[in-house]
Amino acid sequence: PLAAITVFSLWSLIRSQGFRHGAWALVFGASVGAGLLMKQSFPIGLALPVAWSVAPIFKQVWKNHDGLSDEIRERFRHVLHAIVAIFLVAGPWYLVNTPSTLRFLSRSREAYIVEGDPSSWTLEGLLYYPTVYWDVAMGPVLGIGALCGLAILVFAGTRRERSTVGLSLLGILAVYVLIYPNKDARYIATTLPL
Repeated sequence: PLAAITVFSLWSLIRSQGFRHGAWALVFGASVGAGLLMKQSFPIGLALPVAWSVAPIFKQVWKNHDGLSDEIRERFRHVLHAIVAIFLVAGPWYLVNTPSTLRFLSRSREAYIVEGDPSSWTLEGLLYYPTVYWDVAMGPVLGIGALCGLAILVFAGTRRERSTVGLSLLGILAVYVLIYPNKDARYIATTLPL
């Protein structure tokens, strides 16, 4: 389910065409809310693609707040609608459970010491997820499929599709490989379909 909602969220972000299509922006917001209900770290893979999509909008809002074009106003409204959809789907749960979630997150950061996980900035730590990815998640059949999918994306995908998937992978890898010290194969579930 987590991998599926990640793909669906990225797909709806692409379909929103940089928040030009209001219906897809709402679908994106609702899917992000659903992803947040599955795993608190779900937005990590979406952070860079979303930033890439909203940066031009916020740049125009920041520069020309008095004389915005109708297109920028509409896109800004769609971003706000997506944010409202996220809060409508996931907000009630987080309002009730935020204190316990924060306690759990602080304990999980310390778990890597108890579990004997390698430090993020060692060679063993840097190679942990590529090794686990191949052994646990991929194997030769899915590995070949992933390489074929990558080739299709590179040669036949649009610029928006390539940047969305690439930024998503970059964000996930940066956080889990370099920043987050607790290592576990389940943390890379969001990258499986990418």
